[in-house]
Amino acid sequence: MLSRTLLVVICCVQQALGWSPTTHLPSLRLRHKINLHANPSTVEENQQCQLSSAYDRNLPPALVGEAVRSALRSDRGICFDFTTDRYASEQSESQLLSVVQVKGEGTESFINAKFSSSIPNHKVIGGGESTASALVRKGHAFETAYLSAKGRIIDRLLVLSFSGNKEEGNEDESLLITSPGNSGSTLYNQLSPLVFPMDKVTLNNFASTAEAESMVKTNVITLACSSLRNAQHSFRTNILDLLQMKSDEFQFPPNGECHHYRVGGTVDAYITEHTFLSPEICRGYTIVFQEPASSSGSLVAEQVWQRLTAEDNDLGPVGVGSLEYDTLRVEGGWAGYGHEMSGDGPKKMSKLEAAMKEKLAKRKSRKESADKQSESNSLPQDEKGGTDSTEEVYYSKANPLELHLQHLVDTEKGCYQGQEGVASLLKNKRGFPRQLYQVVFYDAENEFDDDFGGAFSLINTVNDEALRSFQQIQKEADPLANDTRQPRAGDKLYALGSSEKIQVGTITSVAEPNGTGDRTTVALAMVRRPGPILKAIKDMGLDPPRWWEADAQDDEGSSDP
Repeated sequence: MLSRTLLVVICCVQQALGWSPTTHLPSLRLRHKINLHANPSTVEENQQCQLSSAYDRNLPPALVGEAVRSALRSDRGICFDFTTDRYASEQSESQLLSVVQVKGEGTESFINAKFSSSIPNHKVIGGGESTASALVRKGHAFETAYLSAKGRIIDRLLVLSFSGNKEEGNEDESLLITSPGNSGSTLYNQLSPLVFPMDKVTLNNFASTAEAESMVKTNVITLACSSLRNAQHSFRTNILDLLQMKSDEFQFPPNGECHHYRVGGTVDAYITEHTFLSPEICRGYTIVFQEPASSSGSLVAEQVWQRLTAEDNDLGPVGVGSLEYDTLRVEGGWAGYGHEMSGDGPKKMSKLEAAMKEKLAKRKSRKESADKQSESNSLPQDEKGGTDSTEEVYYSKANPLELHLQHLVDTEKGCYQGQEGVASLLKNKRGFPRQLYQVVFYDAENEFDDDFGGAFSLINTVNDEALRSFQQIQKEADPLANDTRQPRAGDKLYALGSSEKIQVGTITSVAEPNGTGDRTTVALAMVRRPGPILKAIKDMGLDPPRWWEADAQDDEGSSDP
């Protein structure tokens, strides 16, 4: 009943289709078009402009979206380099995720105590061959949530865990791989203060910023298709020979496992079935390469990427940038780092800290104004500095259960960070306060010109005279007031007709307009539970959903013995 109710009350800037998340995200059931209304967010920056694209930005997004999805449906697929944004203007400052190694006798206890799920108890047996390129060992691959003390999700981690062998001198080891967007040394810096001698573990930072110290070059490359069979075909065609393996000797790791191979005696390749996207969007494999940074010649990871994206490789996948990835993420309902996953938000400053920050900002603004007076006068106010906009950014502060990430939480395990916050939400008899929903905006039904409104867009010029007449009218006309625009993260959602008195939720992520291949804009939003919303609608005398009373009668009938 939750999904059928919220279809009517979700509101935003445009006419849209709202629907609740299901296990089959691309299957849009219970379609119901509604007019939406929103209060624009104070965050005006278009984040899509900051994301890199593998395509010319002048190409229509719908054309790019269709090209990406066509590649997904084929046996070629698409590929990402999550370590370095290959299509960013400055690759050295465009790392997309990070890898942290936990190693030592207490690895399992450390992982189980710090995160919401535990390393599986059963052991995975295999490996140990002595050939130059061979399977070294098999391990577990699973996801877990890194929570704040209040139970709010900070990040969704991919864990590759291997048991040690004392006879061979190997220690227990786990690789923690962050979500795209959580790059640098953030995770390492957060975990380091939590390590004590009694834990019997050491942390190694494999982020690109620390590679000079570790002397290990780490790359994370993903190959994905719409079906696992196609992904395996593309993997064998484009990657296997570079790993110096024969097709009949190679075995793909099943879901939940990770296979550790050694290539050429010096390069470690960890292969697991994972794509950092919803399985309803794509299936495929991720390879974590670790090789000596000082090795002569081209790195194996670089050879793999160049092979995958070579122009003359007609069987190779299509390389995509962070913009295309983010659109697929939102389309699949996949919670993103810094969007739906934001922990407790920014640390609150004391009055003294706030006063000092404001004083320093004013001093910086005066200095810049004195140095570049003429240039500063021509800049918009938000570009001059002196005002910190971090407080205007929306932080969802969501529990993993509100993001439909129940599978990341082991409710039967012992104490771990954030357990009390998760337990309190599970005990709430009224249900979760909010949940993640998807809203699809029909761009074709919101044709508004930014300068003159939608009236002139309806004029069909059939000859030169009509065109000149139209241009004259357009030149002389006063601009029509029009607040309609593309939705942005942070926009508040209201029930239609409530005069912004019944807030339904807040948009957390917005995909590139038309980036899904059709004339729609897909967004994710945190939406309140339906009970209070429906009560407020009734109290204001607004028309309830036409099936509301029918559902209520069904519920009453189902409660009879």
